[in-house]
Amino acid sequence: MSSRRGDYQRSAVYRWEAEHVHPKDTGTVPFDQAQAIVDYVWARAGLIYPPKIRELARTARRTTANADRRTISIPATGVSATVLLHEIAHSMTTDAASGRSHAHGPRFVGALIKLLCDLIPTFSLDALMVSARQEGIEFNFDGPIHLRAIGSSGTSASGCVATAMSHSPSGRRLSENENAAEIGPEIEILTVNGSFTPF
Repeated sequence: MSSRRGDYQRSAVYRWEAEHVHPKDTGTVPFDQAQAIVDYVWARAGLIYPPKIRELARTARRTTANADRRTISIPATGVSATVLLHEIAHSMTTDAASGRSHAHGPRFVGALIKLLCDLIPTFSLDALMVSARQEGIEFNFDGPIHLRAIGSSGTSASGCVATAMSHSPSGRRLSENENAAEIGPEIEILTVNGSFTPF
């Protein structure tokens, strides 16, 4: 997990998102719709026990949102879809028992890239991987660290498997068992009156 090198990619990930991710998302997910979206994304990944949406403390000045395995805190005014997916990726890569997190490390970035590509049609796996490498960001597609629902085989509904390798910015392969990324079918997110609803 992240303890070996700390949250060494945090600033780079925030810069990458500011340039390549957040500009493509102009809507707001209302607070009262966020839990349904989290539940949908969690179930779609074949996971059980989704995190619960909580209101971010009104005194928070430097934080847009935050997450651990059990909760995702967002402002009462809502949050962008890309920020919500960022926090879902944190929940997916944090251990409930120990609270240890992959922070903004390779596993987190891979989970975020997959969520963005699966859930928002304007994102491309290839483009996000290229831009992450250009920004010096390490990523892999090891996926969530949680229990899957009974009967979930870990394959996508369509059975699609991408041959994206896990790479460091230099292009070297990160480990021998990271040879393929499981990429599910594209899920449309419809923007309706400034909010998005998964179907």
